[in-house]
Amino acid sequence: MSIDYKCYVGPYVKVYSPDSPSTKEIETCPNPSCSKHQKYMGHQKCCDECGTKIVTVKLPTMAPLSFDVFTETDATMAELMTETKPKGLKDFRLFVGNRCGPPGLHFNPHCDTYAVETNGPAIISQMQQLETMYMSEIAHLKEVFGKENVQIKWGVVGYAR
Repeated sequence: MSIDYKCYVGPYVKVYSPDSPSTKEIETCPNPSCSKHQKYMGHQKCCDECGTKIVTVKLPTMAPLSFDVFTETDATMAELMTETKPKGLKDFRLFVGNRCGPPGLHFNPHCDTYAVETNGPAIISQMQQLETMYMSEIAHLKEVFGKENVQIKWGVVGYAR
């Protein structure tokens, strides 16, 4: 398995999606006096510490809202930065258009060379094109994450895939 580093220049949708209370299921030792109580035990039948039968329990945790962008937006938007998030963007998700069309440029900074010139009117035009081309997808993101948590931005994003 390898990681590709890419760069994107252009408009994107920035979504505020902090972790929220959730639960996770784990297989663990139910014995409260055991040192492996509420610790992940894998697919064992009995605890190797105390001999108690392993059970599946739900534990409280914090997790991001489960949202499969490929299913929910009909494979027309792609999420950047799913592997690692830069400092300051831990609670954010970035989406770009996945259809052929004007807004945005993806390139590999290790082997591609690009010079991107732009100005204010061009940036505004690209942001409007993204908003128009992906109107239903952006509406769905606003419905799922809240209108106040979805913004259209323009910038340079380095990401790993």
